[in-house]
Amino acid sequence: MSAQSFADSSTPTVDRVPTHRQLVVAANSNQSVLEYRTHPSWSECWSELSIATRPPLRVEFEHAIVFATLTEALSLRKSKSGWGSLIRIEPLRPDDFLHPSRVVYQLKPSSKILQRWKARDSLRQILGKYRSLVSDAMRWTKREFLELLQEDSKRIIREWLELEPGEFWRMVRRGESLGNGGIEAFLQRQRERTEGYMFDFERG
Repeated sequence: MSAQSFADSSTPTVDRVPTHRQLVVAANSNQSVLEYRTHPSWSECWSELSIATRPPLRVEFEHAIVFATLTEALSLRKSKSGWGSLIRIEPLRPDDFLHPSRVVYQLKPSSKILQRWKARDSLRQILGKYRSLVSDAMRWTKREFLELLQEDSKRIIREWLELEPGEFWRMVRRGESLGNGGIEAFLQRQRERTEGYMFDFERG
C-alpha cells in the first residue's frame, strides 16, 4: 500500500502523509539500513531497489511507534488493542533502529502495558531476593495471594514498600493505575524514605 493510497483511505485523525520519495530518501539515509545493506545475508532485503518498492517508515499510534513498512505496521496493530488510534506516519530518522528480519516497535510512556511492566520490574528490584512475591501476585488471585502469603512476606511488603499486601497485589496486576510517571514517583518516595531527600539547587 502506498503512502498516497493510505492517505486516501485513512481516518481524518492522521496528520499529513509524506510522499513516497520522502520515505525512500529517509530510509536510504537510516543507519540500520546502511549497515544491513553491506551484510552478506541481508543486503538484498535492504537494497535500494527493495527500499524503493517498500520503504520502512515511522508509524505512530497513540501509545506506540512502529518502525517498519506501512503494511507491516498496520498488520501488527491488529493484535495490539492497547496501542490506540493511528496518529501519523513519518519518514525514518537516521538513528531509528531497525532489526534485519523483525518488526521493531517502541511503546510510549503513555502505554498502559509499559507502565505495568515498569511497575513490576521496579518492585522486583526493590524486593531483591524477595522478588518472587511479584511472580506470586501475578500467578494467584487476590484472595489466594492474601491467604497464602507468609507473615514474614507481609512484613517485607509493609516495611520495604510501605504498602499493604492487597495494595501490593493491585500494583503488580494493574501498575498502569498509577498513571504516566506514577511508578517513577513511587520510586522517588522510596528513595527519599530510605536515603533522604534530594535537593536540586540548580533549579529556581
